[in-house]
Amino acid sequence: MTVVAFPKLDHVADPNVAANRDFWEKYIWPDGGDEWSRPWGTPDAMWLTSIYPRLARFMPTGHILEIACGFGRVSNYLRYFADRLTLVDLAPKCIAACKERFAREKHVEYHVNDGRSLEMVADSSVDLAVSWDSLVHTEHETVREYLRQLRRKLRPGGVGFIHHSNLGMQWDQIRDEVEKHTLGGRRPSMTAEKFRKDAAEFGVRVLSQELLPWTEPGLYCDCFSLFMRDEGDPATWPAPRLEVREDWGREVAAGKLIGDLYRPPARIE
Repeated sequence: MTVVAFPKLDHVADPNVAANRDFWEKYIWPDGGDEWSRPWGTPDAMWLTSIYPRLARFMPTGHILEIACGFGRVSNYLRYFADRLTLVDLAPKCIAACKERFAREKHVEYHVNDGRSLEMVADSSVDLAVSWDSLVHTEHETVREYLRQLRRKLRPGGVGFIHHSNLGMQWDQIRDEVEKHTLGGRRPSMTAEKFRKDAAEFGVRVLSQELLPWTEPGLYCDCFSLFMRDEGDPATWPAPRLEVREDWGREVAAGKLIGDLYRPPARIE
């Protein structure tokens, strides 16, 4: 198993964009990003059991934007559900890998950004914005900036799904013994509550949030936030549904079990 040393948690107030770019440019990507899917067994199992069920009601669609695409681990599936797929990443190495991987896909476009900007995306053009297992490594300021821009980039009625850190919710409880925990580069400056407050400020409607113990039981360090560009009166929006997922580990384990059970036999040469 690959051991990854993420940037240290020493610049909580700093967006830390340069450090993230440097880290992912130097990262070896031993399995082309598929190494991050090992808890599910395979990327297919991850997609089918944990990502697709959350996005199925919003796909297929016209224009999908993926933020922080890496080497295309999720893009590899999103491309089948979009008339147009825009991939954005701050690491040139990642965009170069995606260009090579999806060279035959004429409906995919690629952009290296500065780690915070979506200016290359036309306003009111995106039907679905997605970011999976990447923005957990960014500070609150970066997630906030993406959310602010997505209010313009999404078409009216367009939907966003962002996977971000929620480590800040329990940071005061663990900060004095952080070495005892597996944090996987999560940033303590970000929380689900901050996401909701930013969304309210920008006029974005949050539909639901899941708080997840991604790295260890009882530490709800991750959040999936589902939101939309709603042109209605914010005073009439119902409160978002908030779920604390005690069973997240079982969901991932079930995905691996199903993937292991239902596959063709190994070929005997």
